[in-house]
Amino acid sequence: MNTKSSGVTLLEMMIVLTIASIIFLFATPSAQHLIAKSRITAAVNDTSALLQYARYMAVSKYKKIVICPTSNAIDCNLIDWHLPLIVFQDDNYNGKRDLDEKILRRGLHASAQVIVKGPKKRIAFQRGGSLSSPATINICLKEKTQIYNRALYVSLNGRIRLSKDTNGDSYHDNGYGKDALC
Repeated sequence: MNTKSSGVTLLEMMIVLTIASIIFLFATPSAQHLIAKSRITAAVNDTSALLQYARYMAVSKYKKIVICPTSNAIDCNLIDWHLPLIVFQDDNYNGKRDLDEKILRRGLHASAQVIVKGPKKRIAFQRGGSLSSPATINICLKEKTQIYNRALYVSLNGRIRLSKDTNGDSYHDNGYGKDALC
């Protein structure tokens, strides 16, 4: 009787596990980098899209459009820009959302691993799409990894731009040659 056993030997199994461990050892930091970068990118894209939408609505409707963080969709909470953002038409120009003023769009709550810091005032696009004062929104990881820090700038004419590394040190700058910080 000729019986052939199929399977793997202990030595073969140890070799496969060793190779898998080595691959996992090198892949983990890359995966963590991709996850961190995607969290920042998502927060930047969501915030930028809301800002662009608010400006578009101010221009197309020729009305004052306000964007601010809120916990209850009524009152602006200018302390915590980590809260969901709302975009609304400020019909009576009081800078606050009244119950008869419709919410045009709501933003998502930022990831728990992301810090969002904005101005101590509402961002209000005037009828032509301009602002009465410029605004900056900083977006960073809670892990204090400065390489991922980003900032969105809204100029007086309403133009929205993302920070960039202007001095080649791998950190995005705040517009004044210093690193963007939260």
